Amino acid sequence: MTIWDTAGQERFRTLTSSYYRNAQGIILVYDVTQRDTFTNLSDVWAKEVELYSTNKDCAKMLVGNKVDRESERAVSREEGLALAKDLGCMFLECSAKTRENVEQCFEELALKVLLRSLIISELKFLCNFIPTNLLI
Repeated sequence: MTIWDTAGQERFRTLTSSYYRNAQGIILVYDVTQRDTFTNLSDVWAKEVELYSTNKDCAKMLVGNKVDRESERAVSREEGLALAKDLGCMFLECSAKTRENVEQCFEELALKVLLRSLIISELKFLCNFIPTNLLI
């Protein structure tokens, strides 16, 4: 597994096509205490994924970080869930500071990637047994 962490920095936007090409899984992270990171993710980074991702079966996850700072929350869990649904992503909230759900983000995404890979392999295998002269 290779992980690219761009930290949402603009200087990485020129390299995004190489980051997304053939990716099997992508995690998009925003800061629940900073609405602009949520908006930027929705308006910029999610569109970059759609534009440059060449893998139609790419597993995507939207993650709200810094849930340990609940009193400073600027983006609700419901807003995160709604955006994840719109983008066709899995959704989790976590705290890098307390490590709450951090491993779960990677584990769930890796599991989704693995399951998709196994399903695709199985379908390809099964297709070998379908007669090519079969009329439908």
